[in-house]
Parts: sequence; structure tokens; C-alpha cells
Amino acid sequence: MIKLVFFAGSSRSDSLNKRLAKAAATAAKSATRGVPNGPEVETTFIDLADFDIPMFNGDLEHELGKPVDVVKLKAMLADCDGIFIASPEYNGAYTGLLKNTVDWMSRNIGGQEITPFKDATIAICSASPGPRGGLASLSPLRLLLSHIGSMVIPSQAAFGGATFNDDGSLKDEKQQKLLDAVLTNLIKTAKALKS
Repeated sequence: MIKLVFFAGSSRSDSLNKRLAKAAATAAKSATRGVPNGPEVETTFIDLADFDIPMFNGDLEHELGKPVDVVKLKAMLADCDGIFIASPEYNGAYTGLLKNTVDWMSRNIGGQEITPFKDATIAICSASPGPRGGLASLSPLRLLLSHIGSMVIPSQAAFGGATFNDDGSLKDEKQQKLLDAVLTNLIKTAKALKS
């Protein structure tokens, strides 16, 4: 069994990247067809808007410890074999929400090194209504995650003009195939590293 977690670096209720993360979570179950001896896949979608995570501040951390939702999110991410992040592009980079989440996740809890992004297998994608699909957010995100010890798979995709069917899948068949290819690589890599 391969456990995958999906989330977007956006708290906006109708975010294209939330829709992309949800579409990926649904598609991951059939993406195992592209994996030899394909494992069973369990998927979990996380909405960062459901977590009360303050802006990281070392003084706050020292005075109050880790916020409850930080501990909860860390546990969810630490208990998976792979992570899919859909990153919006804000001014040529990833969002402040995503950076803040990574900052909190990189902190130790009570002296224990529980840093769910360290050695994590991660796939990154983005979606936007514009033609470049949020592509500019992916290079700095790859650099950030690699710097903290994540294994970001080489496959990535930016979905320009992304639109979704009523069932949540991407309307453009080529885009859906590209998403499926990224997911297949995420599952293959997570399976290989878990073995």
C-alpha cells in the first residue's frame, strides 16, 4: 500500500490548484496501471485552509511551542509515502502560505526530528488560467524542497488554461495524460524508495 497526500499552496476556496490537487488524488488510483506490479494506493486530500497555522516566528515557537494544527499536519505528512503539491504562482514564485507551511514543517517537535519533507518523495505541479500554467512557481519550489532534503521527482507539469469537468478531472485530455504521467512517476518512486 502506497499512501499519498495531496494539497495546494492556496487557501482560496475555488483555487484552480486545489482543484488540481483533488483531480490528482482521484487520478492517482488509476495511475497505478502504469506501474509494474502496481501497488494499491490510498489518497488523502488536505486543505491548508482547515489548519490554523500562524506565520512562522521563532519567538512564538519558543514561547508557545508548536501550534496544535502544525503538530497535526506534521503527523499527517509524516505518515505518507509520497506528497503531491499543486502550487499557485504569485509574482513568479510559490505562495507565502506554502512557504510558511514548509517552514513550520521543517521545525523539530520537542527535540524529536519529525520533519516530514526531509527524505520525502514529492511531485510538484501548478495550474492557472494563463497560458504558462503557473510554471514560474515550480523552479523555486523545487529548489526550496530540495534544500530541506526532499526528493522532488523530475516529472512536473504546469497546466495553462486549466479547466475541469464536473467530476473534477481535467477537461483537456492531453493535460489529463500529463497529470497521469506525473502521478505514475510519483507512485513508482515512492514504491521504490519504500521497498
